Amino acid sequence: LTVQLSLAKLFTFRWQFTAGCKTFGGSNGETLKLLETTTVVRDLSGNIINIEVVPLTSDSVLLGNVSKLVITPSGYALLHGGEAFGFGEDGSFLHRFGRAGRGPGEYRSLNDICVSQSGESLLCLTSMNEVISYSLDDGSLEWKTRTDLQGNTAAALLPWKEDSLALFVANPVMADVGDLDKEFNCLKIIDSEGKITHEKLLRTDFNVSMGFMSPSMQNAGNTYVLSYLPASGPCYLFDGRGMSELCTLDFGKDALPDKFAFKGYSDPWMSVGDIFEKPYYKCPSTVGVFGDFIFCTAFFENSTVWNFISDGRKGIRWQSVPEQGQPIWPLAADGKYLYYVYGDYGKTDSDDPLKRQFIEGGLVLQPEENPVIVKVEYGLNK
Repeated sequence: LTVQLSLAKLFTFRWQFTAGCKTFGGSNGETLKLLETTTVVRDLSGNIINIEVVPLTSDSVLLGNVSKLVITPSGYALLHGGEAFGFGEDGSFLHRFGRAGRGPGEYRSLNDICVSQSGESLLCLTSMNEVISYSLDDGSLEWKTRTDLQGNTAAALLPWKEDSLALFVANPVMADVGDLDKEFNCLKIIDSEGKITHEKLLRTDFNVSMGFMSPSMQNAGNTYVLSYLPASGPCYLFDGRGMSELCTLDFGKDALPDKFAFKGYSDPWMSVGDIFEKPYYKCPSTVGVFGDFIFCTAFFENSTVWNFISDGRKGIRWQSVPEQGQPIWPLAADGKYLYYVYGDYGKTDSDDPLKRQFIEGGLVLQPEENPVIVKVEYGLNK
């Protein structure tokens, strides 16, 4: 990694697995009025306390766009190109978790990953609705099972109780996606043999499933937050004891109207262009709890992306500026930091408020290098 340290005091290089979990001040089902309580900022320098960088070695594997990151007891597991890779706390490459293929222990593609409740295994959800368990120690195959889910593809894998897991499916099969009168539960609880034992989360609207990111995000203590509704609504915490409502994200009158996708269309997929074009906040995602704050992103007019940080009473929001490459999404959170994977090569200037902080801190990547994990500690009172 080539790091220009013109403002090196902004960065420290240390790695720590955080197992503790602070409680977000607005938890227990509280409604967060995000637009009423947050202030627009264009410069994040006064709201960033610390940035830490974990360079990922590039001698064994080169990564592109990373769609999921989970923190493990020994480092990190990253989902890239439908395959999973393990890195140590210092960013050294450890091993692959299987690989794409048709052989034993292989898979067609991975849709999601999570860490087992024991902290010893990486659980992988395949595009064929299989669950595969690999050892976090050496990446070896432990077991593989096909689930009962048929005719649809699960988008997220979440811990449930004991040996059970939860599969999240945004909508029913295509033949039923436009029929809200037909009951469909988005959460399928499976046992250790992949059998669906019961279902939860009744669908009340058309849920826009975005394939480039998982609707769930790992938080401190190996908990996960699921946010999937098309506009304002609750998000849920999964902690190995089941599911509980974390909070409700409320965009008020600027939220995407209820059942907007069904207005004028028999097939709600036909309205996706209108959904992202209109000046409504929609698709709150990448919800993370860190310290006393909650973070989420949401799309606005013409697919612009806004970032929100709130403690339930006050907060900030800023727009991700469209540039070369995708907006930078948070991929995980612990009790202190939000975790990003930054891979804008050769960039020495940026209009994006967050990327600008990285660059001004001396983070400039070269094409032959891997992306880096960036841990950001935010504050609202600095």
